[in-house]
Amino acid sequence: FFDVRVVHAKGSPEDLCVRISATNHGPDPAPLDLVPQLWFRNTWRWGRDDRTPSLRRIAPVEGTGHVTVEAQHALLGRYLLSAEGDPELLFCDNESDLVGLFGATANPTPYPKNGVDAAVVRGDRSLLNPAEEGTKVGVRYHFDAVAPGETVTVQLRLSADTAAGHRFDDPFDAVIDDRRAEADEFYGAVIPVDVDDVDREVARRAFAGLLWGRQLYRYDVEA
Repeated sequence: FFDVRVVHAKGSPEDLCVRISATNHGPDPAPLDLVPQLWFRNTWRWGRDDRTPSLRRIAPVEGTGHVTVEAQHALLGRYLLSAEGDPELLFCDNESDLVGLFGATANPTPYPKNGVDAAVVRGDRSLLNPAEEGTKVGVRYHFDAVAPGETVTVQLRLSADTAAGHRFDDPFDAVIDDRRAEADEFYGAVIPVDVDDVDREVARRAFAGLLWGRQLYRYDVEA
């Protein structure tokens, strides 16, 4: 089995660094597909604003050489997703497969959102948009054989900063290191010092999940 760890760190409110690491804990070499995905929430079907955003492959940012996807949204503006290395891009639309799910006679798009699953899991590429555009994209990193104990790592960056927001060298590492240091400082203040390392890790994971999911719990606490 594989242990997969995902690190998110913001360089700014409009600059998100992502590092995904997968370690093979099995006794044998094994193939692996890591498929981080980017999509737009389907608001154009709500009947209030039919403007449809877009994702499309573009030439890499000058000087980087990495795979690049342009995201255009009427409200959010323009972002670029840079994927380190040379992964395969799987484009479709964030629309349900009404034919497959409910037996409908037609879909709103020939490239429904299960196109990524069909391509990676079943080898069926018929639901992918050959024009490499849509409202959903899977970034497929394929590894033929990951050795026992080996860790493979992929990195992505979603940013509105087209000048410097797509590098994967020291600035990328510095963003992650700085946010990690800030997190350590925060949890060092909110978790009591007498908590052991195991419980401290559990607390950090729990708090992180609440923060990431924006959960709110209301408690009545006696003074």
